[in-house]
Amino acid sequence: MRLKLAIALLCLYVSSVTAQNSTLSDFIPEVKRPKIGLVLSGGGAKGLAHVGVLKVLEQYGIRPDYITGTSMGSIVGGLYSLGYSAKDIEQFVHEADWNALLSDKITWKEIDIFHKDEYPGYPIKLIFNKGEKPSLPSGMIQGQQIHALLSKLSWASIKYQSFDDLPIPFRCVATDIMTGQPIVFKNGSLADAMRTSMSIPTVFSPVIIDTLLLADGGMVRNYPVQECIDMGADIIIGSYTGFDEKAKPEDLRSLISILTRSSVFQGINDAKVQIPKTDLLIVPDLTNYGAESFSKTKQIMLKGEEAANDSVIIEKIKQIAQIYKFWPRDIVKDSLGSVKVDQIIISGPPSANIKLIEEMCKIYPGKAINQEILATAVDKLYSTGDYKKVSYQIVNQANKNILVFKCTENEAGKIELGLHYDNTNGPAILARYTMRDFLVPSSLFKAKIALSENSKLQINYDYFLTKR
Repeated sequence: MRLKLAIALLCLYVSSVTAQNSTLSDFIPEVKRPKIGLVLSGGGAKGLAHVGVLKVLEQYGIRPDYITGTSMGSIVGGLYSLGYSAKDIEQFVHEADWNALLSDKITWKEIDIFHKDEYPGYPIKLIFNKGEKPSLPSGMIQGQQIHALLSKLSWASIKYQSFDDLPIPFRCVATDIMTGQPIVFKNGSLADAMRTSMSIPTVFSPVIIDTLLLADGGMVRNYPVQECIDMGADIIIGSYTGFDEKAKPEDLRSLISILTRSSVFQGINDAKVQIPKTDLLIVPDLTNYGAESFSKTKQIMLKGEEAANDSVIIEKIKQIAQIYKFWPRDIVKDSLGSVKVDQIIISGPPSANIKLIEEMCKIYPGKAINQEILATAVDKLYSTGDYKKVSYQIVNQANKNILVFKCTENEAGKIELGLHYDNTNGPAILARYTMRDFLVPSSLFKAKIALSENSKLQINYDYFLTKR
């Protein structure tokens, strides 16, 4: 209804201007152009269909005024809000090694020499801190690699303190696990916001920000239409790739798929409330694809194009495109070179040695740094094995650039179990115990046992002369 009304009023006004032999530019101060909002849902790999939808919208000159997104929609939307074109994002999707991105693995070359014997890890893992009982990890992965890539792609965003200042104002949604309420990101680190919004339960560990424990926004608000309306959108264009209301039995054959499904019921029900608020709804046919289908990204993006090119949808797109004949908006990709750092701080473990980190990373106050330098620094810190997650944020306070390394300390100890087979020793049960700061600080104790026809026990104790 809002779409029809906006187009009708615009056509009526343009007709009156034409009848008076005047140009629309003479009357622009008097005309308020309808604001276009773009809403991109979550859906894991299925959310990459949004890229195909964006390609079609671009072909008709449609450039949204506001963007909101959840989970994968937050990544596509966040990059688009920063000025990446649909073609740019499509290229990133094609070039990405999704198996590597959706893991915490690093290359053998990058691993600290004292931790090389811990790779690859064993499949069963129990973690613990001193004085605590062993427990299972909170998620399969921390998301180190995908966060590193998002930091690289969103480097230009560090000069903005608010998401309202991005080339296209942006919002994304996460879930507060403790209250079950949606949390809307409006400022801060764009990379942190996108990564947190895509904290898929049972896959990624929850993210701690301040006092909040946050997970995937799709759990409660998988299709954030209301947030886009609140930003000021008059017309809502939505691309929905969320979970079906009723799952198929064949899609629920693994424990992870069952747990994931059970975590998104509220998000599915909320989408029923959000969808009617959409003026132009585009729903790609992703029947044969799942949230985990990252090996079929090309086909999924093509499904987005096909949905947007549907005869009924394309007519509505053409109607909206009429607005841009009089108010054209170009794609402006943002960029940023080097940034001078005035101060360096560590957010996380109180035991972190700032001087050691400065020496290791070759970053000092007063030095100009770029994205490549910071990416190398993050890799070096992560490779020490002291941290399970490392990221950064540059905060401007009182006209000073403060570089904040956000380091999540690894648990003090871990017990890992696994199986192995070789022709020499036959089958073996493997167990490994690792304990940091054992007996004295800056130490590492490791014990590894292989129970087989030729059982082995290996014990190592390392003490670092420089405090880590």
